[in-house]
Amino acid sequence: MNKIEFSQNWNEKLCCDFFTSIRLHNTNKYAPGNILEYEVKLRNSIQKGKIQVVHVHVSRLSDIPDF
Repeated sequence: MNKIEFSQNWNEKLCCDFFTSIRLHNTNKYAPGNILEYEVKLRNSIQKGKIQVVHVHVSRLSDIPDF
């Protein structure tokens, strides 16, 4: 099973039912319906679980606006 790693739980987004993540394009790994294991480092432990890819939008980095 493919794994997706997070360095932190920024803004507690991983505690929500849905969240976004910007990743390098990989049609085999990030396809709608795929189940991925996730891992996030917390203060003194590592949280693991499973997530499902719901939607994929392919963009170029230059197309993402500055905030």
